[in-house]
Order: sequence, then C-alpha cells, then structure tokens
Amino acid sequence: MIGVTAFASTNDSHVLMYSPAAPISVFPVIHEKLPYDPTRHIVPIASATDSFGTISVSASSNLGTLGEFVARARSRPGKLNCTAAAGAFPYLLAGFLQSEGLDVASISYREQVLAMQDLAEGRLDCMVSTTGSLLPLAKAGKLRFLAVTNNRRSPSMPDVPTATEAGYPELWFEGFQGFFAGRDMSIELRNRIAADIATVANEPLLATRMAALDQVAHATTPAEFSEMIEIQRAKIAEIVKRTGAKPEQRERH
Repeated sequence: MIGVTAFASTNDSHVLMYSPAAPISVFPVIHEKLPYDPTRHIVPIASATDSFGTISVSASSNLGTLGEFVARARSRPGKLNCTAAAGAFPYLLAGFLQSEGLDVASISYREQVLAMQDLAEGRLDCMVSTTGSLLPLAKAGKLRFLAVTNNRRSPSMPDVPTATEAGYPELWFEGFQGFFAGRDMSIELRNRIAADIATVANEPLLATRMAALDQVAHATTPAEFSEMIEIQRAKIAEIVKRTGAKPEQRERH
C-alpha cells in the first residue's frame, strides 16, 4: 500500500490507495499537524470492507457483559486499568469513561502485543481495539469480548452484542477500509471503479477470506463513502472537544 503522504503528492489518476479510513477521517482531528491535507489532496472512491472494534476483558475477570464491567469500575474507582489501540480508540475510550463517570486508569503500550499478553494474563482489565488480532486469544479461552463497537454484530461472533445493544451507544464506532484517489480523478472514473469494487465485493470467495480476518465486504459509492468518513470525523471531533483531549504533534520526518 502506498503511504498516505506519498499518495497525497501523486496526481496520476491511475494510482489508487487502499487504506483504513482513519488517516483521512480521524488523523486530521487527533493530530495537530500532518504532511498532507485529506480534504485537498485525496478523494474517496469506495468503501471495501468493514472491520470490527471490540471491548475485551480477561477471561479470569469473570465479567460477562459491558454492564458488569461498568458496575465493577464504578465500585472500584481508580483500581482498574484499560488500554486502547492506536488511532481513534484512545479517544473513543476516553469519551466512554467520561460519559459514564468512571475512574479507570488509561495505560499506554509501545507495542500492542504486550497489551494483549497483559490482558490475557489478567494484568490489564480492559482493552479497546480491533477484533482480528484478539480472536486467537478469545478462541483459546484467554479473554472475552463484551461488545463490538459497530452498528451490527460480527459474523465471527454473533453472540457478542453491539455496544449500543448493551446500552452504551457512546462506544459506537464504525471501522472500515476503502479505496482513495488523487484529487484530479474525475467523478465519472471514481463511479466506474466503485461499481467494479461492488462487483468483486459480491464474490462468495471474498466473503470467506474476509471472515477469517473478522471483516465483511462493504462496497459503497463515492458519495456514500464520503458521508461515512464525515460521520467518523464528526464523532471523534465531538469527543475531543468534550473531553478536552489535545491533538498530538506530528511532524514530517
């Protein structure tokens, strides 16, 4: 995948970028400076797949629902800890803790694998991240998914409710990936490529391969993809404003 910075300086309409939406939707909100301007340099073509975010706990915690976690955190102020994967998740977690009035320590990890190990061993009480890397630990009985952040349940774990179903809509957040083009690509060409992506998204073999990664195919038009990006951006911007979180410094290296 071509890097966002390099892609932003590419005007060749034959070059596409496949990427999570976060560098376009979330990074402009959570970083004070970026070496690219997604509103000027990049245009959306189509969403391609949805990934699932999750709130997970160690199996040894004996917690079975998100409500039980909230009750435990409320009864033990300052005693529990939690971490969140990079990107939007730390802000999503901060907004959730504030909305529920919970005193839970937020722990930062340099490497997510270390957080996963601590969660599995019960040294970490909660983790907010994508599901894919945690599925093996869940299948091994080391951790438990309390809810997914998406609006729909994951086909890989249909018994796990959405955060909204569990009564905590503050934790709603859609994760998705898709295709982007340089600013000079015409809308006609973008629509044609989006139609081709939709054709591929309906292939049964693709659905099988995506399921192994806990993702589902989700093809859209350029207009629909743009709207999804704006909704995601507005969600994080509202949390940043409400919690007072400061955007991170990010310079060109």
